[in-house]
Amino acid sequence: MKALRYQGYTIRSYPRRFTERGEWTIKISISWQSDGFTTVRADENELYQFTVWVAQSLPQVKDQVVDAIEQFIKRHLVKTGR
Repeated sequence: MKALRYQGYTIRSYPRRFTERGEWTIKISISWQSDGFTTVRADENELYQFTVWVAQSLPQVKDQVVDAIEQFIKRHLVKTGR
C-alpha cells in the first residue's frame, strides 16, 4: 500500500491481483479529516473510467467537469466515524 498526503487529503493505492485471471487491478482510497474520518469509496473500474474521462475532457467544459467531480465525490462519500 502506498499513501500520499496532498493538501489535507490522504490518497492510498492498493494493488490487487486476480489470481484466477492473472490480472492486476488497483483500489484507490481518498480520505480526509472532517468531523470524524471521511473517505471516498468507489469501484476501482468506475473510478478509473471516471478519471480517464476527466483527463480527456476539453478545457472548454471545465465547469461541467468540476461539477461532475463534485457529484462523483458526493455519491461515494463514506463516514467511517474515526
